[in-house]
Formats: sequence, structure tokens, C-alpha cells
Amino acid sequence: MKPWWWRNVLLKVLFPIPPKPATMLKNYLTSAFRNFRRHKSFTLLNVIGLSLGMAASLLILQYVKYERSFDTFHSKAPYIYRIQYNGWQGGKLRFECAAAVPAVGPALKNNFPEVKQFTRLFPVSGVVSYETPHHERISFLEEKMQITDPAVFEVFDFKLLKGDQRTALQGPNKAVISQRAARKYFGDADPIGKVIAWNGNKKFEVTGIIENIPDNSHLKFDILFSYQTLNNQTHNDSETAWGWYDFNTYVLLQPGTDVKSLQAKWDRYLFRTRGEEWKKYNSKQEFILQPLLGIHLYSNLLQESQPEEKGDGDSVYALTIIALFLLIIAWVNYINLATAKSFDRANEVGVRKVMGAEKGQLIRQFLSEAFLVNFLAGLLAIVLVRLAWPAFASLSGRAIPLHYFIQKDFWILIGILLLVG
Repeated sequence: MKPWWWRNVLLKVLFPIPPKPATMLKNYLTSAFRNFRRHKSFTLLNVIGLSLGMAASLLILQYVKYERSFDTFHSKAPYIYRIQYNGWQGGKLRFECAAAVPAVGPALKNNFPEVKQFTRLFPVSGVVSYETPHHERISFLEEKMQITDPAVFEVFDFKLLKGDQRTALQGPNKAVISQRAARKYFGDADPIGKVIAWNGNKKFEVTGIIENIPDNSHLKFDILFSYQTLNNQTHNDSETAWGWYDFNTYVLLQPGTDVKSLQAKWDRYLFRTRGEEWKKYNSKQEFILQPLLGIHLYSNLLQESQPEEKGDGDSVYALTIIALFLLIIAWVNYINLATAKSFDRANEVGVRKVMGAEKGQLIRQFLSEAFLVNFLAGLLAIVLVRLAWPAFASLSGRAIPLHYFIQKDFWILIGILLLVG
């Protein structure tokens, strides 16, 4: 044995090597599980209380996320604006309408370089039918149809699965149908080139198939008819009229456009070109640029595209606050229970200090226990959310897709809850 062996022993006694972090963590978790076994009822109460608060908050926040997601699937959404039409008579505001006159779109596009493109959608309904090669007639009453121009595919990201978006709605008597409508009328057969009839006497060639419109769209339709068909029937009034306000008109602005400045220039243009007629009839027309992303939650005008699905921005904001309060209440309840239990654990802390435990070690031990409780509560909350999802969607009146449950944002929120808790 070497003569200086005692020095190594003395150094180890005076300056012990701290355990590895993995070993320390294992010790903390082992101690935490032992404490949970000793206080099963208390631990179960904490976990259930926290999980219920988390689950309720997660469900509400997913509803909020869905409501705020309307129309965000369009890649150019921040630059798309709908034209709101306000009608004045005798100096008084008579109506505020979501549908504008057909002449507005061309006037904006032709006179303001800030306007990159425009599109108009004229809502219609009626009986659509298809006669099979065996002379069988398939007919349905369709209430979600629009007459529109080819630019609809430039402004919006409605995905055309079959057909050419430049020509599918070019010219008269063309139709683009959704996947749902294609299945309904044609089954597994290819609809391209086939002819459908609207109200019996108007024939349209199917030139494209569009992906079903997402539920979180304020515009919904199953069939699009070409705009030139309407122009031919109205002798071009659907292109130039300033008094026929049934056209949902959208403009795509150039990135970086100052919307307030454009609105001011547009107002001056209208006064110059329309002022004499307004004066003649003691009236006035306002055409206001309304952001696409604010329509679902903050617009409540006449002739909204889907009035039965309108959201409420104030309610969504209030629900966000309620979700946060539910979390805070759950955490406060957990803290109160932990504080009450701390008096019972005072002896344990004293014994640990006598045995040489340091303040930092005690803090890490209790933090480990708190994190473990949050982790277990988080797991239970995920299970509760998954089980309650169909009932919650039914209660909310929204077809909230289940894929929200597996999106990255959901799991980031779970991680935040675990860390903050």
C-alpha cells in the first residue's frame, strides 16, 4: 500500500465528489414517488384538480384557436380585403352591406396600382341535375353556389384538383364543382367534360374539380359558375352597374400597401366620378376596404356569406381570459394544498437538514415533486381532452377538426403548462 493513501481518504471525506446529475435526478424522483405512495389521497386530489383545470383550459383554447383560424389558410390573406358597401340617403346611413356593386372591382383595379387583382362572387341557388348515359336524372337542391370569374383562384387559395385555373371559368357556361358535389352527382366517374343543368334549362360543362372548402372559411360553396354566363344574360350590367349590390367583391393588394392612404384616394376618386349622381338623388355610396381576416369575428353586415356561422370577437376574447383564469385557479388550489401539507413535512425537512441536506437539494427535491405532479396531471388532461373532444365540438356548434389535437401548437401549449405549473 502506498504511504500517502490516507491523504486520498482525507480528501474524499473533506471534499466529497458530488453525484452525477442523472443519479441526483433519479434520487429526487425515487423520493418523490415514495412521498406520493405515503400520501395517496393527497396526491390523487392534486393530480385530478390540476388535470381538470388543464383539460378545460385546453378545450377552450382550442375553440379560440379555431375561431381565430378562419380564412388563414389563404397564403395571401393579409393582403385580401372585402369591399363593404354603406348606403346613405338624405344624410343618414341606411344600410351596411357585405355585398358591393359589380363596378367597384374594375374601378379599383384600373385606377389604383396598389390593387393587384380583384374577384367577384355572386351567390345563387337552385336545382342542379345530371342526366346519366342511361337517361337517369340525378337532382339536388343546391344552396351554396357562386357565379365568379377566373381571378378567384388568383386571389384565394381554393385548390383546383382537376382542370386549369386560368381557363376553367373562362367563357360562358363553365362550372367547377367540389369533391363533395362530384361524388354526389357522378360517383366514381370522371366529371370533367360532362354537362350539368341548373334549374333545368341552363347547361354547364364541368371543367374543374375543387377541393372541398375548409370549415374555417367564411366563404363556402360546392359549385362555381363562370361569370361570363351572367354578363351575357345581363348585357354586361353585371360588369358595369353601380346600383346592383349583390356581389361579394374582394381585392388583392400589393404587399406593403398603406390601406388608409388607398382608402382616402379611393374615396376622393368616388366623389369625383360619382358625386354628381349622388347629389342628384341626395344619396352617397361608401365602399370600405375590410380585412379578410377580420370578417368572421368582427363583421356583422347585411348579406354576409354565412350569417349562421358568424363568430363574436368579444366572446372569443372573453373565453381566452376564462381559460387563463381556470388555469390560475387550478394552480392556486394546488399551491394551497401544498402549503397546508408543508406543515406535516416540516419534520421531514428538519431530519434531512440534520442528515446533511443542503438548502439547494431540498429546493430541487420539492421542485421535482411539483413537476411530477404537473406531468401526471398533464397526461391525464390529454386523455380527458381526447375523450371530451366530440362532445365539446357538438356543444360549441363548430366542426372543430380532431387534427387540432395533434398539431404542434397543442403540444407547445402542453409543454408551457407543465413548465409554468
